[in-house]
Amino acid sequence: MRVAIPIWEYRVSPVFDTAKQVLIADIERGEVASQFVIDLGAKFILRRAGFLLRWRVEILICGGISSYLARLVAAQGIQVVPGIGGNANEVLKAFCQGNIPSSRFLMAGWRGWRRKRYYGARFKSC
Repeated sequence: MRVAIPIWEYRVSPVFDTAKQVLIADIERGEVASQFVIDLGAKFILRRAGFLLRWRVEILICGGISSYLARLVAAQGIQVVPGIGGNANEVLKAFCQGNIPSSRFLMAGWRGWRRKRYYGARFKSC
């Protein structure tokens, strides 16, 4: 399974729409098999969904994301898990352990999980 997390200084980027880098990780048997960082630069919002599709991302774990971009990404068959914050490697580890979503990693003020606000197919973890 391939997971993408937009990052800013080793943390989950506050907003995917404007993130400059993405951490991409391959998860196998509940562990991170490999990971690498890709620069997004100033990719236009419509190209971000295509970028994730080209890199064969299955799950996007992010902080904030506009509903428009979230729907575009979900339309590509990629599950979007918004409202997550914290150290990107800790978030990735928690995801592998089945602990995302978790109140420990929710962005301050985020209420989306109470409203089941995530996009794409039924939530799956490692």
